[in-house]
Amino acid sequence: MRVVLPETECGASETAIDWNRTGIQGPTGPAGPAGPAGPAGASTSGLSASGRLVAPLEVAGRSAVLVPMTGSTWEQRAGELNLVYASVEVQAGPVCWDFGAPDVIGVFFIELILDGATVARAQASPELNARETVTLSAHLNSDLVASRAVEVRVFNTCERVEDVGTVTRSSFDVAAIG
Repeated sequence: MRVVLPETECGASETAIDWNRTGIQGPTGPAGPAGPAGPAGASTSGLSASGRLVAPLEVAGRSAVLVPMTGSTWEQRAGELNLVYASVEVQAGPVCWDFGAPDVIGVFFIELILDGATVARAQASPELNARETVTLSAHLNSDLVASRAVEVRVFNTCERVEDVGTVTRSSFDVAAIG
């Protein structure tokens, strides 16, 4: 066998071979090994915090209480939007004096407090011995990592201390976006 440049002609007893030809496709080979895992991606949404009332809480007339809840602090990441949603159920007592006379309803004012500042208010006016649920919401933006705290305060507006109402249920959820 003699190798020559493409412009060289073959002799009488020689045959030209063209090496740049594509033949028929062969069978597919076996799969290769799996590559290494990539880095974890940034979270775009999820639940950052969630809390519940520890036990029913009595609220005397003409007073306010902070409602103790589990999980009331969390860390907010930089650039993250946090949506806070709270639900509070109150029950009026059997008697509520208002403006010097017995009333047929109890009146409660509920505040959602984030990082020590009131950000939302609601009113519940259940009939005596009945329950009513209110919801409150707010949002928090942050350019920096921030420690956050949520609280709920309930005011019983009945005039007499013995006109006790009850916080029967309270919860909150914090959804993180971004």
